[in-house]
Amino acid sequence: MYQTIKTFVDSAANWLESIGFIITIFTAIKVFFLDKRISDFNKKHLFQTRSQGHISDLKKISKNISDLISDFDNKKTELKIEVKKSEEVAKSIKKKLPKKDIKNTKSLIKEAVKIEKLPENLANLNTTQKLLNYIIDISEFNEDTMNDYYVKLSGLITSLEELKKDYAKSLIS
Repeated sequence: MYQTIKTFVDSAANWLESIGFIITIFTAIKVFFLDKRISDFNKKHLFQTRSQGHISDLKKISKNISDLISDFDNKKTELKIEVKKSEEVAKSIKKKLPKKDIKNTKSLIKEAVKIEKLPENLANLNTTQKLLNYIIDISEFNEDTMNDYYVKLSGLITSLEELKKDYAKSLIS
């Protein structure tokens, strides 16, 4: 009799231990996904609180770029400075966005880095650099490049304004 009760208690303990382990695994998985959702919520909230400052900075930079493009030949250095400023603002924004929403920001940062490396005049380069630029197909820093950048910057500003509206709705409801 004692042996039967002991066997029953041991088997029940083993079953309960297995069930407890399975529940622990499911709980750990649920906590992992919940933690990710909380992290996304925190990023959305952080973006919501800081986005107006970033958007106004980008609008100011965009206006400066627009004004400087009209006198491109004399304002190349100032244009590169504005590109660098916009890159830094975009990097700051990128940290505050969930991964699914950073496509335009990454594109602008990539374009800014590319513009910073562009030579101002291909004619002033030595033969090796000219050949390297020809092989890699690097263009020079010109008005068309800046116009393209301006378009991307304007697109980023628009998408950030729309994200801000979307996040405001999702945080309220």
